[in-house]
Amino acid sequence: MNDLFPNTGGRFTIYNGGPVDQDNLYFIHTIPDLIPGSVEISHNIYWGGNFDSVIQLIKSEQLADTDIRFFLGYSGWENNQLDEELTANTWIVSENTYKHKIIEEKPVSFWKQKMIEFGNNYSIWSNAPENPSYN
Repeated sequence: MNDLFPNTGGRFTIYNGGPVDQDNLYFIHTIPDLIPGSVEISHNIYWGGNFDSVIQLIKSEQLADTDIRFFLGYSGWENNQLDEELTANTWIVSENTYKHKIIEEKPVSFWKQKMIEFGNNYSIWSNAPENPSYN
């Protein structure tokens, strides 16, 4: 965070959100009462809001990494593209058992745990390296 926004004192990780619009910062969070203009995207998970408020919350150390997650870029689809990909079984769809606590999950352990939960055909992926060329 400090690399992009010096003088904030923020020690938040900024994740790769996807290949689209990677010159913009996006964020999801669970604290709409502290960030005006937030939009609920799932039960108790919010997207965006007033970024000046976020900076002030960071400076005053009122945000934890379990409250908010930052991303450069996003993943997006053209009309009907996602439906076509779902029909072609290129995605695995599962229930969000973490509900609003999904932000608290660490990405590496989260991926591994989900692959194990999916069972036999997927558990081998739980040990795959982050970069497949390392195999």
